[in-house]
Amino acid sequence: MSRTAKAAETTGRRTGIRFQDWREAAACQGEDVNLFFPEPGPTAKRDAKKAKAICAGCPVQAECLENALTYPERWGIWGRLSERQRYNMRPAKRDLNSQEANAA
Repeated sequence: MSRTAKAAETTGRRTGIRFQDWREAAACQGEDVNLFFPEPGPTAKRDAKKAKAICAGCPVQAECLENALTYPERWGIWGRLSERQRYNMRPAKRDLNSQEANAA
């Protein structure tokens, strides 16, 4: 792979931040990771609310959400959204059989 192709592949679409380097600028750095992966129980809603408040001011919130949708993160708060909130935002899985039929 050429250097140009590799750079294009690893550069974020919105900010130009290199792939995964957005995590270094995330507001959640240094925060308790358990806030972002709340366990079911009496503190789950409180922890999720705290995590979302941290995300609200994050400069890379869009990159975080895009990552969670691109590489389906099944658990936790990503880009200020829970798994339940992200569920309907996921790209539809391709039905290869129907694509092949359309191409024929």
